[in-house]
Amino acid sequence: MVNNSYMYMAAACALPLVPVLTRVGILTAAAGGLDKIKLENPRGEAERIKSKGKVSDATYELCTKLSASQSNGWENLPVFLGAVLAMNQAGVDKDTVEPLCQAYLAARVLHFIFYVSPGWFSGLGRTLVYMTGCMGVPLYMYSLAAQAAK
Repeated sequence: MVNNSYMYMAAACALPLVPVLTRVGILTAAAGGLDKIKLENPRGEAERIKSKGKVSDATYELCTKLSASQSNGWENLPVFLGAVLAMNQAGVDKDTVEPLCQAYLAARVLHFIFYVSPGWFSGLGRTLVYMTGCMGVPLYMYSLAAQAAK
């Protein structure tokens, strides 16, 4: 049977690109076109466009959250990739590996949604999803790999 866990690893690598592409789309629309975006300092572009009065405070805050969400996605990625590799090397059954990979990816999507959502519940939801799905699932994966390796 085919082990799709490696495809889930590729999907996890692509997920942090969603916030940056969303941010680029927002800033491109605000600037009046892609040719108006200065690529010399992409991280400072939201502030530059805001200083020209083309971006509201709420949109600027959203762009800041999108940047933070992207960074969080990259920071969390090695934990998941290592867990998948550990499970596969330890010989854990693919019927165990794949649902855990799916749970992690679902948690990353939910984490992104909570990260950019307004309101007090977004911080609480983001924290709960991060602790259970983004960290809890990979740690459980590592424990299963350790048990299988014995």
